[in-house]
Amino acid sequence: MEKKFAAFKISEKECFCMGSMDQVAEAFEAIAESLAAEGAIERPDVRIVAQDFLIFDLATGKQVDLESRSKTVGRPKLGVIAREVTLLPRHWDWLAAQPGGASVCLRKLVDEARAGESSEMKAAGEARRAQDAAYHFMSAMAGNEAGFEEATRALYRSDRQTFESLVSSWPPDVRELALSLSGPFFDFSAS
Repeated sequence: MEKKFAAFKISEKECFCMGSMDQVAEAFEAIAESLAAEGAIERPDVRIVAQDFLIFDLATGKQVDLESRSKTVGRPKLGVIAREVTLLPRHWDWLAAQPGGASVCLRKLVDEARAGESSEMKAAGEARRAQDAAYHFMSAMAGNEAGFEEATRALYRSDRQTFESLVSSWPPDVRELALSLSGPFFDFSAS
């Protein structure tokens, strides 16, 4: 499943484009070419246009850079990401003794745990990710809006009615995406 992104014009708090990162980049390229043709900028430079926008990963609600579409971390086929893990010496000893070493063993353990998750655990995880995505997006785009702090509290209290009431005065595109991102969380909380 292809990741989806939303680009918001910072000054107007309006969603300019929603789609794959390539679609967002193509939209910026079209703006840059148009501005260059009008003489507003010297040459069609996507980076100049992108300065006026924030791009959000709709799965996480976090901001991403336009440049991230060309960057890969780790081995390209696996998308391996290095992070720190803190364990006791006996855990490191056990991991080191496993076939393939610590990384292979940890990946297998995580995959086994994920495969054994109940549908309820998976739904709870998805709900938590939706809650976090809504919070990350709201923090970036609505942090200065009226009722932001109260809306955040309502989000973490699972109070959908209060949340919807508080975000109702926000700019339309910001409000709609906050509601859309938080929807799966509130749906899970209501069940």
